[in-house]
Amino acid sequence: MVASTKEEKGAKIYEIYRNGNTVYFLDRYDSNEDAAIHLENFSNKFAERFLAILTPTSLKVFGPANEGVRESLAGLGPDHFDQVNGFER
Repeated sequence: MVASTKEEKGAKIYEIYRNGNTVYFLDRYDSNEDAAIHLENFSNKFAERFLAILTPTSLKVFGPANEGVRESLAGLGPDHFDQVNGFER
């Protein structure tokens, strides 16, 4: 999945962390369009195998996810957070 996502132009961050039996994914994209491309690629290439071995327990979405991205993620019951302050370098 990392190699595939690395080829996505708008993928800024794609990191995987583990703590015992818990796995965390940290993704960041340049735009909602880039996030939608990633979600489509994931769905087409990896979702079936991924969900066969891992069970998502939570999903946190930080930033301005548009309606398309929200709809794509709705089945996972995400919590959405709007940015109220900060910066990126």
